[in-house]
This record gives sequence, C-alpha cells and structure tokens, in this order.
Amino acid sequence: MIRKSYAKINLAINILNKNEDGYHELDMIMSKINLYDKIYIDITNDSQIKITCTNKFVPCDDSNLVYRAAQAVLENYQINKGLNIHIAKYIPLQAGLGGGSANAATVIDMLNELFTLNMTIMDKINLSKSIGYDIPFFFYDNICRVKGYGEIIKPLNINISKWKIILVKPNRGLSTKQVYENVNLTTCAHPDITKVIEALEQDNYDSYVKEAANSLEQSAINIKGIINTIMNELYDLGVDKCMVCGSGSTVVAFSQSLEVCTKIKKAHQNKKNFVYLTNII
Repeated sequence: MIRKSYAKINLAINILNKNEDGYHELDMIMSKINLYDKIYIDITNDSQIKITCTNKFVPCDDSNLVYRAAQAVLENYQINKGLNIHIAKYIPLQAGLGGGSANAATVIDMLNELFTLNMTIMDKINLSKSIGYDIPFFFYDNICRVKGYGEIIKPLNINISKWKIILVKPNRGLSTKQVYENVNLTTCAHPDITKVIEALEQDNYDSYVKEAANSLEQSAINIKGIINTIMNELYDLGVDKCMVCGSGSTVVAFSQSLEVCTKIKKAHQNKKNFVYLTNII
C-alpha cells in the first residue's frame, strides 16, 4: 500500500500559558498543504517493524514516530504481523511542517485500512496522544482550530485553496523544544485566533494579513537570526505576509502575485535554501 503524507502549516498560533509540567497551552489554526512524503507499507510474517527512509538523517529505529505509531496499532489490536515501512521523504526536517507527525498519522490510517480495524477518528486520536501532540490534527482533512496541547480539534468550513503560499527554509533546522523553552509570553505576539478565523471564513486576504501572527516567531528568530534575514528579503521581494511556520525554521509567506512567487523561488534556490510554492489543500 502507498499513501501520500501531507505537511502542515500554521495559519496562526497563540500561546495561552505555560503549565507547571512545562507544556504550553495553545490556540492555533492548522492546515494541510500540497507538499507530501510517500509512505509504503508491506505486511510480513516475522513480527518485526522495519523502517527505511530516503533521508539519511531520519532515524529508522524505535525513536521514529512512524515506528511508535505502527507498534501502538499492532499492540492495541493484538496483530501478530510484521511491517516493512518505507518513507520517501520530501518534507524537510526540523522545519515546523509536521513531517514526522504526518507520517505517523498516515501509518495509523494505512494500518486501519490494511487490517480492517474500523477505527473512528477518536480511536485514532486516543491511540496517537502518547506518541506526539501534533498527530491528531492529521486525521482531519479540514483546516482546523486546534487547542490545548493539540488534542482539542474543531474542523472549520474554510476554502482558501487559491491563496499562493511560499515556503523558504534555511539549510539548518530548529529544535522545537528549544524554541518553546525560550518563548517570552509577556513580549511575544498573541493573535486573536477568533478574528483570524473570521478573516479566513470570509476569504478576506487583507484582514488575514493584518490579524495573523505566531507566538513562537520571536523565539525562533532569537535562536536563528537567519530567519529574520529571510523574512526581510521576502518582504523586499514583495510578499504581503511572512510568518515562522510552527516552531521553525521554515518561513511561510503569502502573496497574490505569481511574479513575486517566481522571483522568490529563483532567489532562494540560488542560495540553496529549501523553497517551495504551494497551496492549502
């Protein structure tokens, strides 16, 4: 079986607080984009989970979210089979694009189908909670409002598939843990997520550009200054809005001009950054 595993962007992130356990309570808007890995799964009879990947920097042991997701399904449903899982990786690592979480969710979906488990979305979410907080979102096809630690999900009726989105990621990534640890909740941006949703529901591009922000952005910039340099370059090239995607290091930019997008693609390919023109799916 082969399936596409789509990346995500955050259209806005507000950190509400930091709890005593060190985790941050979030209110954010997430959407899948037309950038994906491919996951291949074959069932075997040796009771082993074997992972291979086209990217040599992806661990193929039990630390991989895909391994943990597959193991959780086999154990919870008492399936005495093995799996050969291959990941064709196109989503960059440490990018804030949710590649690992997307892959884990895709594997759960695939195993649900392969073994006819008839899992509901809530079954999948409950199974994935202990594996990674970003995973539950990927069981939905809608743009979603995601709250709490990632487990409270509300699908939204939004269609902005015609908006042009440019992703630019510098050569080096960022540690999600480090970005969260360095957030200053007093000085960071706190977008009004309800207003952002209203702009998106009305397909009001100008209002979205005005209201959207990411509470993690300043922390990511403080750790990796090249992000700020990239954002300034994108504004100089004519984009209407730039934000750090998730915890970074990808910058997501919005423009209504194909000419601007083409200029950005050329400029950053020359700098050997990851650059990708995409859209909401």
